[in-house]
Amino acid sequence: MPLNFTGKSLGQEIEAEFFRRAAESGFSDEEAKYAFNNNMMATGFLSEYPVEFAKEHKRRWLVSSFEAGDVVLHDPFAVGAYSPLPFGVC
Repeated sequence: MPLNFTGKSLGQEIEAEFFRRAAESGFSDEEAKYAFNNNMMATGFLSEYPVEFAKEHKRRWLVSSFEAGDVVLHDPFAVGAYSPLPFGVC
C-alpha cells in the first residue's frame, strides 16, 4: 500500500494561504482555524487527484511501502496521500 509524502513547506504554504484569505474575508483567528479544520475534515483531502496536485505544485511524491504494524512519523505540515497507484507512477 503506497504512502506518499511531499514537502513540509508546501503544507505550510497551503495553510498560510488559507488563513490569509480568511483574514481578508473578515474571519477572526478562531473562525479561520475552525473553517480550516472543518474543510479538512469534510473529505480529508487537499485534492482528490494526487498526480495532478503534485504537478500543479511542482512537487514529486516520496513513496514508501508500509504494512500493518509499521510506524510512520511525520511533521504536522507534511502533505501525505494514500494512493492505490503503483510505485513510480507519481
